[in-house]
Amino acid sequence: LEKYINFKPVNDTLPPAGGKTYKFLLELPDSFDIPGNHTAGINVLQSNFDSINSGGGNLGARVALRVPILVKVPYNGPYLDATFNSEDKEVGEMVPFSILMRGLGTQSINYLKGTIDIYDYNDEYVDSVSFEDSLEKNEEKEISVSWDSNNQSAGIYFAHLTITYGGSSYEANTEFRLGEFFVEFLDFQDKIKEMQINEYFVSVLSMWNSPIDDVYVQLIIDNNGNSKIFKSESFNLNGWENKTIQMFVDVRDLEKGSYSSEISVFYGDSINTKKFDILIIDSNNFVLIIGVSVLFLIIILVVWYLIKSRKKKNK
Repeated sequence: LEKYINFKPVNDTLPPAGGKTYKFLLELPDSFDIPGNHTAGINVLQSNFDSINSGGGNLGARVALRVPILVKVPYNGPYLDATFNSEDKEVGEMVPFSILMRGLGTQSINYLKGTIDIYDYNDEYVDSVSFEDSLEKNEEKEISVSWDSNNQSAGIYFAHLTITYGGSSYEANTEFRLGEFFVEFLDFQDKIKEMQINEYFVSVLSMWNSPIDDVYVQLIIDNNGNSKIFKSESFNLNGWENKTIQMFVDVRDLEKGSYSSEISVFYGDSINTKKFDILIIDSNNFVLIIGVSVLFLIIILVVWYLIKSRKKKNK
């Protein structure tokens, strides 16, 4: 648009807490070859700037302002653009979808059909909702469509919008979460070292849309009916936050071996418990396990490199 702007640069002074009006002429052609948004701008700059002595040199700063110019050139025929959004809700609630449609063509859209396909986090199809409408040229219209999340599981969902009209289509995606007052385990250790106080890490995920306060983790190791109990410090979880918690587990009085254990996370009046076997090993074995794992990874990388090199030579 710059070549269509008729504006002569000026030097002027603005009064304190005051302003001035400047006019420019925008001489547009009869038509544009490319439809859509055409943008330009007029820049206003402070001609002199203040200098600040920072001790090691001078720092300069000046005020700058850009006045945007936007010209929307319609597309030939019917043309639709849209914005697609959703909201996080609790399991069992109605999930609202908002579709803001804009008619950017030279013709109106007398009939359009929209379909929202919903998928879970594993990309498995769950359900769909549809709607019908019309749109005038230069019109902006927002419609709302709701989906019943009853009998669904908590988690992250994806919605795919398809709007078809006059042989054309528009597609968009959005993501939303169905919340449940539940804290899930992402990871916890099943091996620790004997004869010492171990650092023990547990990762948890809140599946609730709102914060959960005063959460803590508890580990119980059963030693022939004599339970050893370890608790973490209390912590807070924001909505859908995952967090790794550090605990300290003292097994200086336990021998090497496998022990029946359970790990629990306490939140509100609820508890989530997992039963598992924890293995107490000596420090040398612990280092050996890590060393063998690293060696195995190096072997895999070497084999992969040799196969890749052989393929290049064959080419």
